[in-house]
Amino acid sequence: MIGEQYRDDGGCPSFGPSIGPVDQYAATLARWLGVPPANILDIVPNAANFPTSDLRFLV
Repeated sequence: MIGEQYRDDGGCPSFGPSIGPVDQYAATLARWLGVPPANILDIVPNAANFPTSDLRFLV
């Protein structure tokens, strides 16, 4: 079954990691608040696990 590897899904199948988007949103918010790109990983270390940490929904 899809999503069996994720045990924090409350019994519903999930189609991806549950924490990833939160890290990307946090990194995007940090950039919007003025944190320099070089310091994003100090605040949101898991952002390094994604192709982009700035989702660009706050412009």
